[in-house]
Amino acid sequence: MHGGVQGNVAVIAIDFPPVNALSKTVRQGLLDAVHALEADPDVAALVISGGPGRFIAGADIREMSQPPDAPFLPDVVAAIDACAKPVVAAIAGAALGGGCEIALACDLRLGGPKALVGLTETRLGLIPGAGGTQRLPRLVGVAQAIALICEGRVLKAGDALALGLLDEVVEGDLFAEAIARAPGVTKRRLSELPVPAGDDAAEEAAIAGARKGAKG
Repeated sequence: MHGGVQGNVAVIAIDFPPVNALSKTVRQGLLDAVHALEADPDVAALVISGGPGRFIAGADIREMSQPPDAPFLPDVVAAIDACAKPVVAAIAGAALGGGCEIALACDLRLGGPKALVGLTETRLGLIPGAGGTQRLPRLVGVAQAIALICEGRVLKAGDALALGLLDEVVEGDLFAEAIARAPGVTKRRLSELPVPAGDDAAEEAAIAGARKGAKG
């Protein structure tokens, strides 16, 4: 984990090749950085970046056979959500599983043209466990959230933008744009938004589709 301060914007740069998996080291680094930067009076906003072509591609599968070890991902996501300063996700590559849940805890999600976004845990027989099941419906509605989560769908940048998972797709320098935009971002905690009024028929269809896809 490394980064720096540009003007009054602090950058949390994740550097854990090859895909910035959420290992214990990455989780601890993120948590420590958010707490330290929130307390720094010279910092007005934060940017989380995975570097060129990357963001966070989910859990570290090397740890999945081991007992859970703190800090736990829900605590990291909660710290980002609770941060009093705006947090921008600069998503240049894959934001999958827990990486998507971290992005959903941020106040603005900027993607590059090669961004990939999705809650893919069900592909491993798991349920998103760090707030994704709660934040995603508040962003895209219940019917869309059911389909996205149960199918473990991975969205390309344009599709993620159309559904609202990305706030903007940046064709130029994503990192520079995130830093430029961060100080003016208004706090927008998805955890505090109401779930949009849904369409009962669409939600029932999504449930039926999920059951069919799971073969009962």
